[in-house]
Amino acid sequence: MNARDRKSRGRRTAAEGLIAGVSGALMVALVLFVYDVAAGTPLRTPALLDAVLVGGMQDPGSVRPEPVALLRFTLLHVGGWAITGIVASLAVRLVEQRPRGGSAVFVGIAVVFTSYLYLAGLFSIPGEGALQLWLGTMFGAATLATVLAVRHPDLRVRIEGISEGEGKAVGAALAIEEHCAAVERLLAERYGADGRMSEVRNNRERRMETLIDICERFGLPMPEEEVVLEGPVPASLAEGCRAALAAEHNAIDLYDRLLVAVVEPTIRDSFLRNRWESHDEHLQVYEDCLTRRKT
Repeated sequence: MNARDRKSRGRRTAAEGLIAGVSGALMVALVLFVYDVAAGTPLRTPALLDAVLVGGMQDPGSVRPEPVALLRFTLLHVGGWAITGIVASLAVRLVEQRPRGGSAVFVGIAVVFTSYLYLAGLFSIPGEGALQLWLGTMFGAATLATVLAVRHPDLRVRIEGISEGEGKAVGAALAIEEHCAAVERLLAERYGADGRMSEVRNNRERRMETLIDICERFGLPMPEEEVVLEGPVPASLAEGCRAALAAEHNAIDLYDRLLVAVVEPTIRDSFLRNRWESHDEHLQVYEDCLTRRKT
């Protein structure tokens, strides 16, 4: 994976964590609001918590839900949960990259959750207790976890891992896709690319993205740099199309061999789709290119 891919994945992980964390914060706010409405004192708990956090509460009965106090507490509340969501998202990504360390990561998440409950008790409101804070924290944590679980439905499979042969198959598939991408890059840089060739390149990027995702899920090694073609540069567009055609045939042959030994559903589906795409779409693009060059 090159630096651009790493940055892109980092941004997606942070965005995912932000969504999960803010969702948790909204759930906590909803629980507190329902609790306060049921007690006949809407927005009282956020106002009291703000007074506790800023250290300005002398008498709970004198605290009123002022706009400034509510805004201040909301910013602190959402910010704290957003950070928690990002940390949790990074933890899930770590499990995907290193499945065998998954149990340790989940123990860490459990410790964080327990710490939240402790803090809820620590910041219990004098004369009020901490029931609403414990309830809010539990529902908020459940919401955060649910968002991450929905976005990573096969996390359990990633922790269990795959066979050594399937891991090597993914590496071989990624290598052939990168070789094909290097040929296509050379063609585009030297001779330009029409709409169909651009579509092939887009397909290739998506295929490589899927294979990289699989590598991360199962903790498989990934190449750090892009493949650079060695040897003479094709002297014409026709030669370049022949090189691309040969690369596609090599990819199809490789997938035929790999599919014999791959049973993991995610990997197998990816290989089947890639093989079909190369055979039924990409070959036709480069064969048409050669035909046009002859006429």
